[in-house]
Amino acid sequence: MKKLAVPLVAALLALLAGCTPPLPEATEVAVDAGYSAPVTLPPGKSAFFAVTVGASPVRIDALAQDPLAADLDLIVYRQDRTDYALAEDPLYFHSDFRERAHPLALKPQILPTLPRSINLKANFGRAFFEVKNWSDHDVQVMVQAVSRGGPGGNDCSDLSSLDPLPSSFTGALIYLGQQYCWAYTGADNATLDFAYQGPLHPVLKVYKPAARKTLFLYPGQQYTDLDHGDLVFVYDYTNRQIGGAAGFCNSLPGCHDGVTTGEFSLSVTP
Repeated sequence: MKKLAVPLVAALLALLAGCTPPLPEATEVAVDAGYSAPVTLPPGKSAFFAVTVGASPVRIDALAQDPLAADLDLIVYRQDRTDYALAEDPLYFHSDFRERAHPLALKPQILPTLPRSINLKANFGRAFFEVKNWSDHDVQVMVQAVSRGGPGGNDCSDLSSLDPLPSSFTGALIYLGQQYCWAYTGADNATLDFAYQGPLHPVLKVYKPAARKTLFLYPGQQYTDLDHGDLVFVYDYTNRQIGGAAGFCNSLPGCHDGVTTGEFSLSVTP
């Protein structure tokens, strides 16, 4: 039995190390119910909440009653209680985070009084989120879950059309790892224009199935050889990394964040 004891203990410790500790009991938050009642958080303490995201995408907000004097983290966990994203700054979030990074400088167009926010895709399911006070004093915080309107990132198996010509599309990259996809159904040799202004780093990718060729464009660039059957993708590669900029939108239907850091435009002409 002694020979089995050490391997058995080692296996048990390895199993326990791989388990995600459960979150404390969470307060339920209803979508579109407005901000919750203020909760007082002492320094270093957290409050936990839960929300169910159904057919509409949802933005989670955490706001201090005195935003300029508060240092907060908003952390979202998946249904299996593994971490999904961290927002420690009104402009930035981190996906698959492992440690708290230093906040990056705010851009002039971002209001420092904006809440910490994380956007969740439609049908995300059950989400748990934590608000932690890193300030050296008590902070009163409020949270809300807001349904998002307007176009969202399409699944690449359900491609949208850019026809008829001329056509244009305005979208917003606001979700972690979000990607828009379209199939071009117009005539050959069309011109594709891609425009964006803001802190994100969006990429436009054109895949030509017939030639098995992929081309990449960046904001301000033009592509003049768009052919029938080409696939067009827009995504923000920084959103796939720690320290990705958070996209917001203002002019899209049901998407009134007050800033337009995620909005891009795409146009096609013969």
